[in-house]
Amino acid sequence: MTDLIERTLHRLGEQLPGRVLRPGDDRYAVRRHLRDNMTRLLVVSPHADDAELGCGGYIHQVGKDGGEVVAIVVTVGDVFFQHLGRKVTHQERELEFHASMKLLGAQGQVMFMTKDRYLDTVPTAEVVTRLEEQIKWFQPTQILIPLPSSHQDHEAVYKACVAACRPSSLTRSVQLIAAYEYAASGWGSGSSADAGRGGMYVEIGEEGLEAKIAALRCYKTQIRDDNHCWSIESARARAKMHGLESGLGYAELFYIMRQLVRTQGGTW
Repeated sequence: MTDLIERTLHRLGEQLPGRVLRPGDDRYAVRRHLRDNMTRLLVVSPHADDAELGCGGYIHQVGKDGGEVVAIVVTVGDVFFQHLGRKVTHQERELEFHASMKLLGAQGQVMFMTKDRYLDTVPTAEVVTRLEEQIKWFQPTQILIPLPSSHQDHEAVYKACVAACRPSSLTRSVQLIAAYEYAASGWGSGSSADAGRGGMYVEIGEEGLEAKIAALRCYKTQIRDDNHCWSIESARARAKMHGLESGLGYAELFYIMRQLVRTQGGTW
């Protein structure tokens, strides 16, 4: 966070609207001003690659616009992948995740290392507590969570996110909480999401799409052939479809769960 603000100060030539910084000025006030006006996006992902599939373009855009992004993968583990015919280790998957986040300009964290496919055995209270700790530490202005699906890990993460993001003093400054979609959310309880009821289309443009695709290519053990829903072509087609639906070219679709709009002044 400090490095990002220092870079922003340098980029601004140490000048803010209405104020010229002079030698000896208290830079703390400037840092506070920048931080208070910076988008801080927290993304929760059940597994490595879910966030990139659902909101990789937006993650890229927030970073490009000077915001900060923290992406939490709730679990990675050793998994036997049929399409590879071998077990993929949690170390491989974690390396892919961090490579993807580095490319998108985000900070990546992993919560559990050995609970892939078994998150339903972890007490919900433990996941909620860890998410609350991250919210308290990062103080996000926006939180993106995964829609539920037929996968038990996705269901567990969604429920924990809803609990952690409940209206409270902890989330009072969070201006937007929304759920993102991905291929697996089309089957199961997530399939009932309706863009006509709280849908928010976010333009990512061709640059954002290519950043999303490049991030997905980091997952060499995950991405399937083009005839699969977890493929590069599928991600490109989904972004195009949402662009056609919204008239935005390429877009990602989010479902607003809570949005706060101030009209009477004050600070977040």
